[in-house]
Amino acid sequence: MRVRNFMLAEAIAGRDGYHVIHGAGFTGLNVQRFPYTHQKVSLYVTLVREAQDTAGGHRLQVELLDPDLNKLEALADGQIELPSEPDGDDPLLITYVGQCAGIGFPRQGIYSITLSVDGVELDRMTIAVGDHTKEA
Repeated sequence: MRVRNFMLAEAIAGRDGYHVIHGAGFTGLNVQRFPYTHQKVSLYVTLVREAQDTAGGHRLQVELLDPDLNKLEALADGQIELPSEPDGDDPLLITYVGQCAGIGFPRQGIYSITLSVDGVELDRMTIAVGDHTKEA
C-alpha cells in the first residue's frame, strides 16, 4: 500500500462517500504552558492498494512520538479490510477518518506522528508544539 493522504485537521465530516475537511494540514500548535492536552484533532488517511497487497485484514496504526522519538500514545490502532479483487481498472482507495481526543504533549518540541500498516512505517509527519509568539 502507498499513502495518498495523511493529515491532521480541526474537523472532518463525511457523507455519501465525500469528506469535508476543516483546518487541514496544520503543522504546529501554539502552546504557552506544559504539560498541554489538545482537546480534539481529526485524522485523515487515504491508502492506495498496490498489486502486491494481499486481500484480507491489515493492521493500521498511527502513533504519536515525543521529540526524542519515544512512543507516547497510539492515535489509531485498528483493522482495514482489502477485498480479494479490485473493482475495474481504478485503484482501490482505503480511507480512514478518526477522532483523537485528549492528546498529551508533556513539553515543547517537534513531535512525530507515524503511519504504519502491518508494522511497516509508510509515512511520518511532524508537528511543532511550543510558544510560537516569541519567534521573530
